[in-house]
Amino acid sequence: MMVFEDTSTGRIVGGKESIPGAWPWQVSLQLIHPRWGRIGHWCGGVLVDERWVVTAAHCINNLPTSTYSPRAYTCQAFPWHGGIPRPFLSLCLQNELLPPSLRVSLTALSGVRSQAFSLPFAPLCGLTKRTDPDNWTPLKAASSPASSREECSGQGVDPEGGIDDIKEFPCSKAFSFTQTAAVWQVVLGENDRSELSGHESVLGVVTVVTHDDFNDYQNDIAMLKLREDAVFSDYVQPICLPDVDAGLDNETFLGIKCVATGWGMRVHGARLENRLKEVWVPVVNNSHCFKIYGMMHSIDVKDYHVCAGFTHSSGGQGTCVGDSGGPLQCNMRDGRWYLAGVTSFGSGCAKPGFPDVYTRITYYLPWIKQQMRIYR
Repeated sequence: MMVFEDTSTGRIVGGKESIPGAWPWQVSLQLIHPRWGRIGHWCGGVLVDERWVVTAAHCINNLPTSTYSPRAYTCQAFPWHGGIPRPFLSLCLQNELLPPSLRVSLTALSGVRSQAFSLPFAPLCGLTKRTDPDNWTPLKAASSPASSREECSGQGVDPEGGIDDIKEFPCSKAFSFTQTAAVWQVVLGENDRSELSGHESVLGVVTVVTHDDFNDYQNDIAMLKLREDAVFSDYVQPICLPDVDAGLDNETFLGIKCVATGWGMRVHGARLENRLKEVWVPVVNNSHCFKIYGMMHSIDVKDYHVCAGFTHSSGGQGTCVGDSGGPLQCNMRDGRWYLAGVTSFGSGCAKPGFPDVYTRITYYLPWIKQQMRIYR
């Protein structure tokens, strides 16, 4: 969960331990760092069919910069603004490339210099960002190596050597920069992270899609396509997606029993929980969250958000760091559980008077179904 004080990634506070299999669509997104190895649980997620998981976009974008990898034989023909969450003091470059929109200052030891290098012939350009191909500018390939900084970097080079605009970035066996799907694993059927029960299934990821208009607290949604179909059991099941006709208004889930789940922290700064936790939270009108987040903290709460939690001063129940991307599930009148939202941001860990804010799934159903069609 993002918190507006320091935007950390999002535990269940004031809840209880879940019974194994109670929430069979809850997944753990595990990060495999290319240098540091397995980091483990990074965020929650929700299984929505046998090949797709929905999570929060800030889970995907809020990663160490070194998990961003150059993708060979591809190039982007428009400005790229990646999820580099914060500046860094230093970075050891070992045959690596940096995202084009990232400004850097380089300090070199005596005797170290940059040099031109030749790229192989026969460039092959294609799409790397998962989006509508019609939105892409036609690509042009170059077969000869660049001989100057201007030729190599296009016309967007600033005096510090950063690249502000890559609209004219040449595609000479070029590279685009993407947070590769290879750094993710999805654990299905997980309940206790400290031990194996035999119900777990660990699957790789082949496609990562974040909403094109994601920006901090807005459009905070992403999808991951699994490398293979999930095998359903009593411990692994997809959640129901609400019918698009359920409505996009703020009243859709008011008065419905909703539960947030996750392995997040009990208090801010603590360790992640080993056992899955759950907490009942009432859905409240967005106008309340608009007042406390918008008017007090300049964070817009809009129709594509769901506000859930306790508005009274006692508080003490809600989500926290480590719950990001996990489900807000609601038991509707037909007796089935539906995905109402994914954990997005809040004031911290169940701060009194501050309900948590979730990405509203009914609003993004067309987008979700579109990604499933594009990458089926």
